[in-house]
This record gives sequence, C-alpha cells and structure tokens, in this order.
Amino acid sequence: MAVKPDAWMPLYFGAYLSDTMHLTTEQHGAYLLLMMAAWKQGGPLPDDDAQLAAIAKLTAARWKTVRLVIAPFWTIVNGRWRQKRLGVELAKARGIIEQRSGAGKASAKSRETYKKTRSERMIAARAFGTHTEDEWEELKAEFLDLCVRCGCGDMRVEKDHIKPVYQGGSDAITNIQPLCAPCNASKGSESKNWVEHRRAFGFEDNGEHDERATGRQREFNDRATNGQRNGRPSPSPKRPSPLPSQETLEPSPSPSQERSKTYARAKRAAIRPADVSEKVWDDFMEVRKAKRAPLTDTALNGIVREADKAGLTLQAALEVSCARGWQGFEAAWMKGSKPTGNAAAFAEAKRKLFGEERDVTDEADRI
Repeated sequence: MAVKPDAWMPLYFGAYLSDTMHLTTEQHGAYLLLMMAAWKQGGPLPDDDAQLAAIAKLTAARWKTVRLVIAPFWTIVNGRWRQKRLGVELAKARGIIEQRSGAGKASAKSRETYKKTRSERMIAARAFGTHTEDEWEELKAEFLDLCVRCGCGDMRVEKDHIKPVYQGGSDAITNIQPLCAPCNASKGSESKNWVEHRRAFGFEDNGEHDERATGRQREFNDRATNGQRNGRPSPSPKRPSPLPSQETLEPSPSPSQERSKTYARAKRAAIRPADVSEKVWDDFMEVRKAKRAPLTDTALNGIVREADKAGLTLQAALEVSCARGWQGFEAAWMKGSKPTGNAAAFAEAKRKLFGEERDVTDEADRI
C-alpha cells in the first residue's frame, strides 16, 4: 500500500511563477487545483474532462477553453495526466515518511529489547541478593534523604546500584545507595561506594547547596561526631599511627597554634569555638551571610592569627568585626579607626592594642 503524504505539499514559488506568468487568474486557479488533487490522491489524474472540470471548479464549456492552456504543463499518457515536478516531490516525500516510520519501529524494538535485557539482568542481580522496602526507607532516613554523592536535598533520591547490574552487581541493600536523578544518570560505570564514604567522612560544607540541604548535612555530621547514626555506632575513618614523640627535639606549640588547630578541626560555619559566645558568633555569621561569604576553615584561622597579632581574644576580634560590619579581621585595621557602633567593645579592643591613654602635657613642658 502506497504511503500518501497528503498533509502538506511543497510549492516552489520561483519555479512556479517563471513558468506561469502568462496565465490568467482563472487559469492559475485551475492549474493549482489540479496539482493539489493529484498530490492529495498520491498520483496522476484521469484524462476525463468531466472530472477535471469538476476539480478545477469550471463549467464544461469553460474547461474546454482552459484545458488548451493548462494541458502543456502535464504529460498525458495512457489516459492519465502526470506532472513531472509533482511526481519527483511525491517520491521524495514518500521516502521521508518511510524512513521516519522505519526509525520509529527500530526505536520501539530497541526499547523493547532494552526492557527485556534489563529484566533479565535484574533477575540475575536478585539471585545474588535482594533488599526490602523497609531496608531502603531506613537507608534514606540514615542520610536524611540527601544524595550521598553530591549532598543535594532538593530532589527525590532514587535507588542506584553501587556496582552496576550490567557488571554483575547484586540487588542487596549493601549494593544500594540513594542518589539524585542527575547523579544517577551521570555516574556511568563508576562504582564508588558513597554510602561508606559518607559514613566515614561525612559531608563537606562546600557552600554549593541551599540552607535546608546544608542544615541536614550538618545534622548528619553531628551524628557522626557523637558516634551514632540511626542508633548504630558509626565507623571511624582509619588514621595512621602517630609517630614517636619528638618532645625533646621540637618546642611545644604556642597557645595560638593550639587554638588554630582546634578551629581548623571545627566544621566550617557549623561549630562555634568554645571561647566565643553564642550571641557574638551568630551576629558574625549574619554579617558573613549578608556579604555572601561562607566562613571557611581557612578564613577562621586567618582571623585567629590576626586577633593574636592585635593582642585580642577571638571573642573581642569578632565583636569589633560585627560593630564595623567587617566580614573578616586584620590587626592593621584597628590602628586609627573610629567606632561607629558597639563603642564599648571597640574601646576595649583599642586599649588592649595600644595601652591606656595618659596626659603628656606636663612631660612636654619639662622637655
């Protein structure tokens, strides 16, 4: 059965007008109607004046006159009217339709084959091990519905086989990890166990997620710090054995160095140092947030160093930064600056940096 491309018909205006500029309006209409009828039925027209007149919407008498002008555009053979260009375009259109139809059938067959192959692979995977929905829900709850690969929490997580099924992976819960759709689609043949990685090292606060996701990451990390996740002890990352003591060879670290190490171990923008009050810490974090500057370990260590240079505690340095709207702190900023708020904190910091003020008028007279 021939395919009829009757939904559309190409018309090349330049070629058409160059051949038909001598036609009248009536003759143009008759010629176009005949071509449309031939395209619609997918082939030549019958050499029957009554049918052709009806197609051209002309009386029998007018058709006899118009036919003399229109007939030269057609080839009349074996009682059929054929238009050369029309035949070429019909063959081209049929070829396109058949090609697309074949591609669609091939795609459907490929999808069916994939489904069959996937089903066979899952049967093989479940032969090695299976999991229950309760186990899956417990795994998602352990990681607070976060993607264990990228840490995002704004998309529904889905099951991913750590070792892909097509590589012989099982369907046991130990081979399942919760990933968001983009991570699941992009991981390819990667077989890294992100579940065990997060259990050992937690989530890194890289500032790429919204506050809700970051908050859940911190909650997960806090559970790791307390050694509990879902009521189970958390595995600890392996650490190298400490080197023999070199106490006699190296000087003891200074208090500022000890504090720097302590702050470096704290989670960024998450754990308040013990020597900073909660109120000052929250105020400073608000300043950083307003300036879109997440507080990293490196930034906090820098503030500690500068506070030591200025002879201030970290608490006092942060109070000055909050009062001045600074997102950081440098000792050099304190010299010659004037308080614009929290004057008591600024005066105290200035006194610690430069000492008590005294009247030197009498000393000048003596000189």
